[in-house]
Amino acid sequence: MSTNIKRTSESIKAETKDVKRQKHVSKEYEVTCPKHVQNLLNELKHCDPVLQLHMHPTSKISIDSPDITAISKDLLQSMLYPLSPRDFKSSCFRKKAVHIRSNRKDRAHDISANYMFGLDPKQIFEETCSDSIFLWIPSTCKDNDNDKNDNDKSSSGSKCNEKSKTLLSIDIQDPNTAHVLHQHSNYASYCRAPPELEQPLVSSMLKDVGLGLGQYDPTGELRGV
Repeated sequence: MSTNIKRTSESIKAETKDVKRQKHVSKEYEVTCPKHVQNLLNELKHCDPVLQLHMHPTSKISIDSPDITAISKDLLQSMLYPLSPRDFKSSCFRKKAVHIRSNRKDRAHDISANYMFGLDPKQIFEETCSDSIFLWIPSTCKDNDNDKNDNDKSSSGSKCNEKSKTLLSIDIQDPNTAHVLHQHSNYASYCRAPPELEQPLVSSMLKDVGLGLGQYDPTGELRGV
């Protein structure tokens, strides 16, 4: 009986710790005006790994959100709206992730339609700047030891569940093969954008965040500070 009580107590403590961790997963706030953004920043804690802003779909702040284009003069400001670049660099840059959610699906229409082939993965794979396309595949766990007892198998099954949460990254140089796997196996993919999009975006972002690194400007010329 005492053993069961002890296990129950340990289980409750573990669940309590999980709840506390979940409270610090992120800071999320629905914003309808710039003042709400500032309030959220004031509440943001060092232990909050993600700053999440959700623009209310019917609010003026959502309707006024600027378009994100490849030739935006203030790219960082357009991408971060309604968070200001100054607040981003002082509170989040190199410290925590930022996720801004908007119901305006056309904000990046210029980029998707004119530079990303309408988000057609096959054409993106063929025109990417990357030498390879990376696919993220869920890992699998196989128990090859048939002589294990039931307790060992139970323990192994628990480890399998943990491993199944991880991802394996493989790189494929052939865009056609990558496209087949992406489409028919539902593997998530990653590759760099085509050069005509990557060059102006990277150049603008480096300038806006104040990083003086060597970079290619939109003319294709290598520049450095």
